[in-house]
Amino acid sequence: MEKVYQFIFKKTTPYYNENIKELSLKYAKFIVDTYSKSTTTEEIKNLMKYFKFYGYFEDNKIKGYTGRHIDGEIGFIEVLPQYQRQGIATKLLKKIINENTSIIPYSQILISNKISIKLHKKLKAKRYKKIVYWCY
Repeated sequence: MEKVYQFIFKKTTPYYNENIKELSLKYAKFIVDTYSKSTTTEEIKNLMKYFKFYGYFEDNKIKGYTGRHIDGEIGFIEVLPQYQRQGIATKLLKKIINENTSIIPYSQILISNKISIKLHKKLKAKRYKKIVYWCY
């Protein structure tokens, strides 16, 4: 069982960045190979049937990505190590928060993930007061 904070974002206007593209199913294996948590290609492909995944590209190289978990929660916020600390995660999160869906943008962050918590606070996410638990 792991303790997490739940954050909720307020949607603003749609966010456009020419470097952010919707990912096709061909990126599922790349996500599995680079995501910091354990997942499968089958799981990612299944999620991509229901939700958009976005990648951040420069010079035709993907530098980071984000998507949603099966319950609609924002997740998979991953920037490749050599491209971190360049604002890519912020741009990706702004994109998925403000996409045109009826889903309330929210995410759950491990209490130990200080970098992601800082990012969420920077984007003015509101933290739910109670701790949520992930049970595996």
